[in-house]
Amino acid sequence: MVVSGDLAHGLEPLLFEAYPDEWPATLDRLAELEFDILVPGHGPVQRGRTMLTLFRNYLTELNQLVREGVSTGKSLATLQVELVVVHQNVPSTGKRSWAVKDTQISDMAFNLASEWSGVSPSQHAKS
Repeated sequence: MVVSGDLAHGLEPLLFEAYPDEWPATLDRLAELEFDILVPGHGPVQRGRTMLTLFRNYLTELNQLVREGVSTGKSLATLQVELVVVHQNVPSTGKRSWAVKDTQISDMAFNLASEWSGVSPSQHAKS
């Protein structure tokens, strides 16, 4: 059994006090441990690693989308809109096992863009 606290959970990641580019690798290290029960920081106890894998993949995807946007010079406002659209187009197949509101996706884009661009959130004009 592993008790992960907020490192792995079934909710949207709150990135304003996190290291989004390091989080997936930390989850990979957690996955190397021998366990069959995961007690997440929020949500029900999980048997197996499905939720851990989904959460890691979700963080990886967010990082990738924002990194690509920042590297091509997209504005924060554009990234916020595009990530909401990407999220809305994901069919309900269990790829993401938690509900994330459009405003939360927008906030995640804001925080990730700040991390990847090297600009502190206070320097961005949040839209």
